[in-house]
Amino acid sequence: MADLLLYSMKSAFVLILLYVPYVLLLRRETFFAFNRAVLLGMLLLSLVLPLCNIPWLSLDGQPVVQAAQQQLISLGVPIATVLPEVEVSAARRAAENGLSLFMLLSIVYMAGVACVLLVRVNQLVRLHHGVRRGNLWCQEQDGVRIHCLAGDVAPFSWMRNVVISEADFRESGREILLHEMGHIRARHSWDVLLLGAVEMVQWWNPLVYLLGISLRDVHEYEADDYVLRQGVSAQGYQLLVIKKAVGSGSYAFANSFNHSLTKKRITMMCKKNKSKAWMRARALYVIPAAALALSAFATPKFVVPIEGAVSKLGGKVTENTSVLQTSETNNKPFAVEAAKEAKEDSVFNVVAVNAEYPEGWDACMKFMSESIRYPRLCQEFGVQGRVILNFVVEKDGRITHVEKVRGPGKRLTQADVDAFKQKNPTSALQPKAGDDLGQLLFEEGKRTVEAMPRWVPARNEQGEPVRSRFHLPIVFKLN
Repeated sequence: MADLLLYSMKSAFVLILLYVPYVLLLRRETFFAFNRAVLLGMLLLSLVLPLCNIPWLSLDGQPVVQAAQQQLISLGVPIATVLPEVEVSAARRAAENGLSLFMLLSIVYMAGVACVLLVRVNQLVRLHHGVRRGNLWCQEQDGVRIHCLAGDVAPFSWMRNVVISEADFRESGREILLHEMGHIRARHSWDVLLLGAVEMVQWWNPLVYLLGISLRDVHEYEADDYVLRQGVSAQGYQLLVIKKAVGSGSYAFANSFNHSLTKKRITMMCKKNKSKAWMRARALYVIPAAALALSAFATPKFVVPIEGAVSKLGGKVTENTSVLQTSETNNKPFAVEAAKEAKEDSVFNVVAVNAEYPEGWDACMKFMSESIRYPRLCQEFGVQGRVILNFVVEKDGRITHVEKVRGPGKRLTQADVDAFKQKNPTSALQPKAGDDLGQLLFEEGKRTVEAMPRWVPARNEQGEPVRSRFHLPIVFKLN
């Protein structure tokens, strides 16, 4: 769930980068087919670019990016600069919710995706029923099936079907059918399906609905242009568009003749000065925008897979208890790209060769899971959650500067202490009012990390050992 939400956020970022310049540069131009291609390209890129990872484009070395990563880590967002997550379990002694804010958002996001999917499926079912319900007659023309209905229904098309009321067919059948034929020949229905997929991924993003409006507008401009190129009088057709502007609603997925953008349609039809071909060059802004998105999404390479990690608690061995907290790395540990001109005492997030635990990451996870213990007081008071440690691997492999980036907090009150002593009169534990039990989790994680054997230090491009920084998340969880 968390990975899907992260993907949705990246997809929205791509859409913002691409759509906002389109509104400023291209929206009012009269090369409709070109604008449609640009909008469809935006939708496709918003789906594809978040899945791309080109390490040499990574911006991880930039201070602004590193500061942003710190904030994401504090929210529990999985990013690629975090080591494999160690999960420490113990029997639950008190009720406490250990979900991170990001996980809660992920649950809400997935609920929204499910709702949008159900709505779209319902619309498609209603659309297909509406095409075939109440037909007076049906005929095929140029590979398109025309359905004539008795009731008051707005003309619309879907795939290779056109629906038109009997009254509209008698009064303005040729013009309306030509308009819907324009939609069908341009395959606008497939555009709407692609738009629906992006709306499902980004249901929370208002910009995707604005892009949808722009795409449907371009569809109408293309269909109107097709009608006029068939020899229909522009003045008469514009009067028909005005007449049909206020009519019965249509189906959300369908291309409807009564699409409510009458003023813009007539304005486009009346334009005498068509957009010049060179103005298409404005769309080249997509190239640097896409490159910026790829740079934002690029993560340094991962080199060694972690498989069969084992945690040991109280003599019981549990398989697969370490979870790699990365969004795009297929559960592989982190090895970052080269940094230049290293200073002697600098600590680097980006290096040529990443520091490594002796005997590899499997051994590191095994050491952590076997060494760490869930603090007894935290079990008694139901304290759980993710503790994220930040530490430095020195040039000689020592672990130093172990600090807490994030962790749960639970400060005891006198009432807590009195209730505990009353319930456990013979306990050797001596909690005091004001004690922060969340700090005990951090101290246990720090003790375990500092007890590690010396690492193989990181190296710069010249092969010299350098100081490097890591984040390690440890999840303390009560069953």
